Amino acid sequence: MPQPATSWSVIRDKSMSFLNGQGGRALFLILEVLLNFYFIHHGPFHAIDWKAYMDQIETIRDGERDYMKISGRTGPLVYPGGHVWLHWLLHSITAGGTNVLLCQYIFLVVQVATSFFITSIYWAFVPQPFAVSAMFLLTVRCRNVYVNGLFNDCWAMLLVYCAIWLGLCKSRWSSALLAYSAAVSIKMSALLFAPGMAAVAFCAAGSFLKLVTWSLPAAALQLAVGFSFLASHPWSYLHRSFELDRQFFHFLSHNFKWLPKEIFFAKWFQASLLVCHVSLLLYLCVRRRWLSIQSCDRYRLLAVILVSNFIGICFCRSLHYSFYSWYFHTLPFLVSFVRWPWAVRYAFLAVVEICWNVWTPYRGDDQDSTCASPKASFILTCCHVLLLVSVILRRP
Repeated sequence: MPQPATSWSVIRDKSMSFLNGQGGRALFLILEVLLNFYFIHHGPFHAIDWKAYMDQIETIRDGERDYMKISGRTGPLVYPGGHVWLHWLLHSITAGGTNVLLCQYIFLVVQVATSFFITSIYWAFVPQPFAVSAMFLLTVRCRNVYVNGLFNDCWAMLLVYCAIWLGLCKSRWSSALLAYSAAVSIKMSALLFAPGMAAVAFCAAGSFLKLVTWSLPAAALQLAVGFSFLASHPWSYLHRSFELDRQFFHFLSHNFKWLPKEIFFAKWFQASLLVCHVSLLLYLCVRRRWLSIQSCDRYRLLAVILVSNFIGICFCRSLHYSFYSWYFHTLPFLVSFVRWPWAVRYAFLAVVEICWNVWTPYRGDDQDSTCASPKASFILTCCHVLLLVSVILRRP
Protein backbone atom coordinates (compact mmCIF):
# COMPACT_ATOMS: atom_id res chain seq x y z
CA MET A 1 0.00 0.00 0.00
CA PRO A 2 2.68 2.61 0.71
CA GLN A 3 4.26 2.13 -2.76
CA PRO A 4 1.75 4.27 -4.77
CA ALA A 5 2.08 7.11 -2.30
CA THR A 6 5.85 6.96 -2.62
CA SER A 7 5.64 6.94 -6.42
CA TRP A 8 3.28 9.91 -6.38
CA SER A 9 5.68 11.82 -4.12
CA VAL A 10 8.54 11.18 -6.54
CA ILE A 11 6.46 12.36 -9.53
CA ARG A 12 5.35 15.46 -7.63
CA ASP A 13 8.88 16.32 -6.55
CA LYS A 14 10.26 15.88 -10.08
CA SER A 15 7.44 17.96 -11.54
CA MET A 16 8.04 20.78 -9.08
CA SER A 17 11.78 20.59 -9.67
CA PHE A 18 11.16 20.93 -13.42
CA LEU A 19 8.65 23.79 -13.12
CA ASN A 20 10.80 25.76 -10.68
CA GLY A 21 13.93 25.19 -12.75
CA GLN A 22 14.94 26.51 -16.15
CA GLY A 23 12.65 24.00 -17.85
CA GLY A 24 9.63 25.59 -16.20
CA ARG A 25 10.86 29.04 -17.17
CA ALA A 26 11.23 27.98 -20.80
CA LEU A 27 7.73 26.49 -20.72
CA PHE A 28 6.39 29.76 -19.29
CA LEU A 29 7.97 31.83 -22.07
CA ILE A 30 6.66 29.47 -24.78
CA LEU A 31 3.14 29.80 -23.37
CA GLU A 32 3.54 33.60 -23.35
CA VAL A 33 4.41 33.57 -27.07
CA LEU A 34 1.45 31.34 -27.94
CA LEU A 35 -1.03 33.40 -25.93
CA ASN A 36 0.21 36.61 -27.52
CA PHE A 37 -0.23 35.13 -31.00
CA TYR A 38 -3.80 34.25 -30.07
CA PHE A 39 -4.53 37.77 -28.81
CA ILE A 40 -3.03 39.36 -31.93
CA HIS A 41 -5.38 37.42 -34.19
CA HIS A 42 -8.46 37.30 -31.96
CA GLY A 43 -8.24 40.25 -29.57
CA PRO A 44 -9.76 43.72 -30.12
CA PHE A 45 -7.28 46.13 -31.74
CA HIS A 46 -7.68 49.54 -30.08
CA ALA A 47 -4.41 51.40 -30.65
CA ILE A 48 -5.82 54.94 -30.33
CA ASP A 49 -2.71 56.27 -28.61
CA TRP A 50 -0.51 54.59 -31.22
CA LYS A 51 -2.19 56.64 -33.94
CA ALA A 52 -1.58 59.78 -31.88
CA TYR A 53 2.10 58.85 -31.51
CA MET A 54 2.37 58.56 -35.30
CA ASP A 55 0.65 61.92 -35.80
CA GLN A 56 3.15 63.55 -33.46
CA ILE A 57 6.14 61.92 -35.16
CA GLU A 58 4.98 63.18 -38.54
CA THR A 59 4.90 66.73 -37.15
CA ILE A 60 8.45 66.31 -35.79
CA ARG A 61 9.67 64.80 -39.07
CA ASP A 62 8.37 67.95 -40.77
CA GLY A 63 10.81 69.97 -38.64
CA GLU A 64 8.78 71.12 -35.62
CA ARG A 65 10.77 71.18 -32.35
CA ASP A 66 8.44 73.20 -30.10
CA TYR A 67 6.63 70.73 -27.82
CA MET A 68 3.79 73.22 -27.39
CA LYS A 69 3.00 72.87 -31.11
CA ILE A 70 3.24 69.09 -31.38
CA SER A 71 0.03 67.11 -30.92
CA GLY A 72 -1.91 64.11 -32.21
CA ARG A 73 -5.52 63.09 -32.42
CA THR A 74 -5.74 62.42 -28.66
CA GLY A 75 -3.85 65.50 -27.46
CA PRO A 76 -0.42 67.12 -27.14
CA LEU A 77 2.93 65.34 -26.94
CA VAL A 78 3.60 64.83 -23.23
CA TYR A 79 6.48 62.33 -23.28
CA PRO A 80 10.27 62.89 -23.14
CA GLY A 81 12.68 62.65 -26.04
CA GLY A 82 13.29 58.92 -25.73
CA HIS A 83 9.66 58.33 -26.67
CA VAL A 84 10.10 60.55 -29.72
CA TRP A 85 13.18 58.84 -31.16
CA LEU A 86 11.86 55.36 -30.39
CA HIS A 87 8.61 56.07 -32.23
CA TRP A 88 10.47 57.85 -35.03
CA LEU A 89 12.22 54.50 -35.61
CA LEU A 90 8.95 52.57 -35.35
CA HIS A 91 7.31 55.04 -37.74
CA SER A 92 10.03 54.26 -40.30
CA ILE A 93 9.85 50.49 -39.82
CA THR A 94 6.04 50.18 -39.94
CA ALA A 95 5.22 52.46 -42.90
CA GLY A 96 4.13 55.33 -40.71
CA GLY A 97 2.38 52.98 -38.29
CA THR A 98 0.00 51.62 -40.94
CA ASN A 99 1.46 48.10 -41.03
CA VAL A 100 -0.63 47.02 -38.06
CA LEU A 101 0.37 43.36 -38.00
CA LEU A 102 4.07 44.23 -37.97
CA CYS A 103 3.42 46.69 -35.14
CA GLN A 104 1.72 43.96 -33.14
CA TYR A 105 4.56 41.50 -33.73
CA ILE A 106 7.07 44.11 -32.55
CA PHE A 107 5.06 44.55 -29.36
CA LEU A 108 4.84 40.77 -28.99
CA VAL A 109 8.65 40.77 -28.86
CA VAL A 110 8.52 43.58 -26.28
CA GLN A 111 6.06 41.61 -24.14
CA VAL A 112 8.08 38.39 -24.30
CA ALA A 113 11.33 40.29 -23.62
CA THR A 114 9.65 41.82 -20.56
CA SER A 115 8.65 38.32 -19.45
CA PHE A 116 12.24 37.17 -20.00
CA PHE A 117 13.56 39.77 -17.55
CA ILE A 118 10.73 39.20 -15.09
CA THR A 119 11.27 35.44 -15.06
CA SER A 120 15.02 35.95 -14.76
CA ILE A 121 14.35 37.97 -11.60
CA TYR A 122 11.65 35.69 -10.18
CA TRP A 123 13.54 32.46 -10.87
CA ALA A 124 16.62 33.95 -9.19
CA PHE A 125 15.04 35.27 -5.99
CA VAL A 126 11.50 33.99 -5.43
CA PRO A 127 10.63 30.61 -3.89
CA GLN A 128 8.38 28.47 -6.14
CA PRO A 129 8.66 30.92 -9.04
CA PHE A 130 6.41 29.03 -11.48
CA ALA A 131 3.48 29.00 -9.08
CA VAL A 132 4.06 32.68 -8.29
CA SER A 133 4.27 33.62 -11.98
CA ALA A 134 1.39 31.49 -13.27
CA MET A 135 -1.08 34.38 -12.90
CA PHE A 136 0.80 36.25 -15.63
CA LEU A 137 -0.52 33.76 -18.15
CA LEU A 138 -4.17 34.43 -17.28
CA THR A 139 -4.23 38.19 -17.81
CA VAL A 140 -6.45 39.66 -20.50
CA ARG A 141 -6.06 43.37 -19.80
CA CYS A 142 -2.26 43.55 -19.66
CA ARG A 143 -1.86 41.40 -22.75
CA ASN A 144 -4.21 43.72 -24.63
CA VAL A 145 -2.16 46.71 -23.45
CA TYR A 146 0.85 45.22 -25.22
CA VAL A 147 -0.19 43.54 -28.47
CA ASN A 148 -3.52 45.28 -29.13
CA GLY A 149 -2.96 48.69 -27.54
CA LEU A 150 0.67 49.36 -28.56
CA PHE A 151 1.17 51.75 -25.65
CA ASN A 152 4.54 53.35 -24.89
CA ASP A 153 4.18 52.10 -21.29
CA CYS A 154 5.28 48.69 -22.60
CA TRP A 155 8.69 49.96 -23.68
CA ALA A 156 9.21 51.85 -20.45
CA MET A 157 8.44 48.80 -18.32
CA LEU A 158 10.67 46.58 -20.46
CA LEU A 159 13.59 48.88 -19.67
CA VAL A 160 12.68 49.13 -15.97
CA TYR A 161 12.78 45.35 -15.54
CA CYS A 162 15.95 45.19 -17.63
CA ALA A 163 17.48 47.72 -15.20
CA ILE A 164 16.43 45.67 -12.16
CA TRP A 165 17.86 42.53 -13.78
CA LEU A 166 21.16 44.25 -14.58
CA GLY A 167 21.46 45.63 -11.06
CA LEU A 168 20.33 42.73 -8.89
CA CYS A 169 21.17 39.72 -11.05
CA LYS A 170 24.31 40.94 -12.80
CA SER A 171 25.59 43.61 -10.35
CA ARG A 172 26.16 45.99 -13.27
CA TRP A 173 24.75 49.11 -11.69
CA SER A 174 26.07 51.67 -14.13
CA SER A 175 24.35 49.79 -16.97
CA ALA A 176 21.27 49.35 -14.78
CA LEU A 177 20.97 53.07 -14.16
CA LEU A 178 21.48 53.74 -17.88
CA ALA A 179 18.62 51.36 -18.74
CA TYR A 180 16.47 52.96 -16.06
CA SER A 181 17.21 56.42 -17.47
CA ALA A 182 16.14 55.15 -20.90
CA ALA A 183 12.83 54.02 -19.36
CA VAL A 184 12.26 57.48 -17.85
CA SER A 185 13.09 59.05 -21.22
CA ILE A 186 10.14 57.17 -22.73
CA LYS A 187 7.59 57.79 -20.00
CA MET A 188 8.09 59.48 -16.66
CA SER A 189 5.84 56.94 -14.91
CA ALA A 190 9.05 54.94 -14.48
CA LEU A 191 9.98 57.49 -11.80
CA LEU A 192 7.68 55.61 -9.40
CA PHE A 193 10.50 53.07 -9.08
CA ALA A 194 13.06 55.83 -8.37
CA PRO A 195 13.01 55.81 -4.53
CA GLY A 196 13.65 52.08 -4.34
CA MET A 197 16.15 52.07 -7.19
CA ALA A 198 18.06 54.94 -5.59
CA ALA A 199 18.12 53.27 -2.16
CA VAL A 200 19.36 49.93 -3.49
CA ALA A 201 21.88 51.52 -5.90
CA PHE A 202 23.25 53.69 -3.07
CA CYS A 203 23.76 50.66 -0.88
CA ALA A 204 25.42 48.78 -3.75
CA ALA A 205 27.73 51.75 -4.41
CA GLY A 206 28.68 52.23 -0.78
CA SER A 207 29.32 55.94 -1.23
CA PHE A 208 27.53 58.93 -2.72
CA LEU A 209 30.49 59.74 -4.99
CA LYS A 210 30.47 56.27 -6.55
CA LEU A 211 26.70 56.48 -7.08
CA VAL A 212 27.14 59.82 -8.86
CA THR A 213 29.83 58.27 -11.08
CA TRP A 214 27.49 55.40 -11.96
CA SER A 215 24.74 57.91 -12.75
CA LEU A 216 26.70 60.09 -15.18
CA PRO A 217 25.89 58.00 -18.31
CA ALA A 218 22.21 58.01 -17.26
CA ALA A 219 22.22 61.82 -17.00
CA ALA A 220 24.03 62.12 -20.33
CA LEU A 221 21.33 60.00 -21.97
CA GLN A 222 18.61 62.39 -20.80
CA LEU A 223 20.49 65.32 -22.31
CA ALA A 224 21.13 63.43 -25.55
CA VAL A 225 17.51 62.42 -26.22
CA GLY A 226 16.23 65.89 -25.36
CA PHE A 227 18.98 67.94 -27.01
CA SER A 228 17.15 68.62 -30.26
CA PHE A 229 14.27 70.17 -28.29
CA LEU A 230 16.26 71.71 -25.46
CA ALA A 231 18.47 73.59 -27.90
CA SER A 232 15.54 75.41 -29.50
CA HIS A 233 12.62 75.42 -27.04
CA PRO A 234 13.90 74.29 -23.60
CA TRP A 235 10.93 75.46 -21.54
CA SER A 236 8.39 73.84 -23.86
CA TYR A 237 10.27 70.55 -23.68
CA LEU A 238 10.71 70.50 -19.91
CA HIS A 239 7.15 71.61 -19.23
CA ARG A 240 5.45 69.19 -21.60
CA SER A 241 7.61 66.08 -21.30
CA PHE A 242 7.63 66.15 -17.48
CA GLU A 243 4.23 67.77 -16.96
CA LEU A 244 3.73 67.24 -13.22
CA ASP A 245 0.53 69.31 -13.09
CA ARG A 246 -1.18 67.35 -15.85
CA GLN A 247 -4.93 66.88 -15.37
CA PHE A 248 -6.22 63.34 -15.98
CA PHE A 249 -9.74 62.39 -16.98
CA HIS A 250 -12.11 61.29 -14.23
CA PHE A 251 -14.10 58.95 -16.48
CA LEU A 252 -10.92 57.00 -17.37
CA SER A 253 -9.74 56.51 -13.78
CA HIS A 254 -9.62 52.87 -12.75
CA ASN A 255 -8.77 53.63 -9.13
CA PHE A 256 -10.63 56.78 -8.03
CA LYS A 257 -13.64 56.99 -10.35
CA TRP A 258 -15.81 56.12 -7.33
CA LEU A 259 -15.05 59.58 -5.93
CA PRO A 260 -17.21 62.57 -6.95
CA LYS A 261 -15.62 64.81 -9.57
CA GLU A 262 -15.48 67.69 -7.06
CA ILE A 263 -13.10 65.68 -4.87
CA PHE A 264 -11.19 64.03 -7.72
CA PHE A 265 -10.19 67.37 -9.25
CA ALA A 266 -9.75 69.22 -5.94
CA LYS A 267 -6.27 70.62 -5.28
CA TRP A 268 -6.42 69.47 -1.66
CA PHE A 269 -7.02 65.87 -2.76
CA GLN A 270 -4.06 65.98 -5.14
CA ALA A 271 -1.88 67.49 -2.39
CA SER A 272 -3.07 64.89 0.14
CA LEU A 273 -2.06 62.03 -2.15
CA LEU A 274 1.39 63.55 -2.63
CA VAL A 275 1.87 64.08 1.12
CA CYS A 276 0.80 60.48 1.86
CA HIS A 277 3.12 59.17 -0.84
CA VAL A 278 6.17 61.05 0.42
CA SER A 279 5.36 60.40 4.10
CA LEU A 280 5.10 56.66 3.60
CA LEU A 281 8.39 56.54 1.71
CA LEU A 282 10.08 58.50 4.52
CA TYR A 283 8.56 56.14 7.09
CA LEU A 284 10.04 53.15 5.31
CA CYS A 285 13.42 54.88 5.04
CA VAL A 286 13.53 55.89 8.70
CA ARG A 287 11.60 53.18 10.54
CA ARG A 288 12.25 50.25 8.22
CA ARG A 289 15.81 51.40 7.45
CA TRP A 290 15.70 51.24 3.67
CA LEU A 291 19.05 53.00 3.55
CA SER A 292 20.66 50.44 5.86
CA ILE A 293 20.15 47.37 3.71
CA GLN A 294 23.72 46.50 2.76
CA SER A 295 23.45 43.20 4.63
CA CYS A 296 20.05 42.26 3.18
CA ASP A 297 19.72 39.46 0.65
CA ARG A 298 18.69 40.26 -2.90
CA TYR A 299 15.12 39.14 -2.23
CA ARG A 300 14.73 42.01 0.24
CA LEU A 301 16.46 44.41 -2.14
CA LEU A 302 13.98 43.46 -4.85
CA ALA A 303 11.18 44.07 -2.36
CA VAL A 304 12.46 47.61 -1.69
CA ILE A 305 12.32 48.45 -5.41
CA LEU A 306 8.92 46.91 -6.11
CA VAL A 307 7.28 48.21 -2.93
CA SER A 308 8.39 51.77 -3.70
CA ASN A 309 6.66 51.53 -7.08
CA PHE A 310 3.49 50.08 -5.55
CA ILE A 311 3.31 52.92 -3.02
CA GLY A 312 3.35 55.33 -5.95
CA ILE A 313 0.59 53.34 -7.67
CA CYS A 314 -1.60 53.51 -4.57
CA PHE A 315 -1.33 57.30 -4.42
CA CYS A 316 -1.71 58.02 -8.14
CA ARG A 317 -4.78 60.17 -8.63
CA SER A 318 -5.70 58.34 -11.81
CA LEU A 319 -4.75 54.99 -13.29
CA HIS A 320 -5.77 54.81 -16.93
CA TYR A 321 -6.24 51.78 -19.17
CA SER A 322 -2.56 51.18 -19.93
CA PHE A 323 -1.27 51.97 -16.43
CA TYR A 324 -1.98 48.41 -15.28
CA SER A 325 1.34 47.51 -16.93
CA TRP A 326 3.13 49.75 -14.41
CA TYR A 327 2.69 47.19 -11.64
CA PHE A 328 1.02 44.07 -13.04
CA HIS A 329 4.26 42.08 -13.13
CA THR A 330 5.11 43.03 -9.54
CA LEU A 331 1.84 41.89 -7.96
CA PRO A 332 2.66 38.15 -7.71
CA PHE A 333 5.87 39.04 -5.91
CA LEU A 334 4.11 41.42 -3.52
CA VAL A 335 1.38 38.94 -2.53
CA SER A 336 4.12 36.37 -1.90
CA PHE A 337 6.20 38.87 0.04
CA VAL A 338 3.38 39.41 2.58
CA ARG A 339 3.11 35.61 3.02
CA TRP A 340 -0.60 35.25 2.29
CA PRO A 341 -1.90 31.68 1.82
CA TRP A 342 -1.78 30.53 -1.79
CA ALA A 343 -5.57 30.58 -2.18
CA VAL A 344 -5.70 34.18 -0.93
CA ARG A 345 -2.92 35.21 -3.30
CA TYR A 346 -4.69 33.85 -6.38
CA ALA A 347 -8.05 35.21 -5.26
CA PHE A 348 -6.55 38.68 -4.74
CA LEU A 349 -4.83 38.69 -8.14
CA ALA A 350 -8.03 37.47 -9.82
CA VAL A 351 -10.09 40.28 -8.25
CA VAL A 352 -7.55 42.91 -9.37
CA GLU A 353 -7.57 41.49 -12.90
CA ILE A 354 -11.39 41.50 -13.01
CA CYS A 355 -11.50 45.11 -11.83
CA TRP A 356 -9.19 46.15 -14.65
CA ASN A 357 -11.32 44.28 -17.18
CA VAL A 358 -14.59 46.02 -16.26
CA TRP A 359 -14.84 48.51 -19.10
CA THR A 360 -17.73 50.12 -20.96
CA PRO A 361 -17.09 51.46 -24.49
CA TYR A 362 -16.63 55.21 -24.61
CA ARG A 363 -19.62 57.44 -25.41
CA GLY A 364 -18.96 61.14 -25.82
CA ASP A 365 -22.52 62.07 -24.85
CA ASP A 366 -22.30 60.26 -21.49
CA GLN A 367 -18.69 60.07 -20.30
CA ASP A 368 -19.49 59.47 -16.64
CA SER A 369 -21.14 56.10 -17.27
CA THR A 370 -18.56 54.87 -19.78
CA CYS A 371 -15.03 53.45 -19.66
CA ALA A 372 -13.98 52.64 -16.06
CA SER A 373 -16.63 51.46 -13.59
CA PRO A 374 -17.14 53.26 -10.24
CA LYS A 375 -17.91 49.96 -8.46
CA ALA A 376 -14.87 48.18 -9.88
CA SER A 377 -12.83 51.30 -9.14
CA PHE A 378 -13.82 51.17 -5.45
CA ILE A 379 -13.01 47.47 -5.19
CA LEU A 380 -9.62 48.05 -6.86
CA THR A 381 -8.82 50.85 -4.40
CA CYS A 382 -9.72 48.53 -1.50
CA CYS A 383 -7.40 45.86 -2.93
CA HIS A 384 -4.57 48.38 -3.17
CA VAL A 385 -5.12 49.50 0.42
CA LEU A 386 -5.26 45.90 1.69
CA LEU A 387 -1.99 44.95 0.02
CA LEU A 388 -0.27 48.18 1.02
CA VAL A 389 -1.20 47.78 4.69
CA SER A 390 -0.07 44.13 4.60
CA VAL A 391 3.30 45.17 3.15
CA ILE A 392 3.80 47.90 5.77
CA LEU A 393 2.85 45.60 8.67
CA ARG A 394 4.90 42.66 7.41
CA ARG A 395 7.41 41.48 9.94
CA PRO A 396 10.97 40.66 8.83
